[in-house]
Amino acid sequence: MRTFVITLAGDDARRAPLLAALSAQGLDWELMLGVDGRRGLPAPLEAEVDRAAARTRSGAPMTDGELACALSHRAVYRRIVDEGLDAALVLEDDAIVHPRLGEFLAAWDPAVADLLLLDHSRAWGEKRPRFVSGAFAVHRLGLPYYNPSFATGYVLTRRGAERLLQACSPVRAVADWPVHLYDFGAMAVTPRLVDHQDPDTGHSNLRVERQAAGLLGAGKPKDAWWLKLRISLAKRLFAKSLSVSDRR
Repeated sequence: MRTFVITLAGDDARRAPLLAALSAQGLDWELMLGVDGRRGLPAPLEAEVDRAAARTRSGAPMTDGELACALSHRAVYRRIVDEGLDAALVLEDDAIVHPRLGEFLAAWDPAVADLLLLDHSRAWGEKRPRFVSGAFAVHRLGLPYYNPSFATGYVLTRRGAERLLQACSPVRAVADWPVHLYDFGAMAVTPRLVDHQDPDTGHSNLRVERQAAGLLGAGKPKDAWWLKLRISLAKRLFAKSLSVSDRR
């Protein structure tokens, strides 16, 4: 399975721990230079995004950094499709990988799910696992109209890449995620095999940018009462939390 590490030019120190961890597990990696939006979105890429649709969808503007991040992930989707890969492991360059990631990937069958989340926050899945390998269980995401956060690490098939590529052309949603993952049939592993920096204590360029723009905490429109009720019933009937106390 090919491994793509999304990174930016000059971020050698940021990605060094991840690359060392991957090499230690015998996982070959390839750097995928992403779009750098820290000084504004490059003008030629404005045609690849729909800022108005993004604002309508989320209830707040997307920053240049968020658009650049989504474009970077989209570039990986395109590589998977163009090169005809059966599946690929995708990691952001600040990912923290579990020492048994390689062992799990050797056992994982990509035919089980087009998208497998290795990192996630506030994920809810079906109670019965669809795949088990050692201490790790894979559950289908179980709440309609509800997406967990984080695209730090995931396994994506070619068919999944095609669907995501279509959903984010043009880009009008953040990288996590441009589709409803329940309808996508996405799954998540627990305990998580990829970790991330604490967004409250670690450095996050996107968080800094949103804070500077006065957008931190914005873009969370209230759900309709019927949607809240539906999600609540789904939790009671067939979903379980996949994100409880599994940080390493």
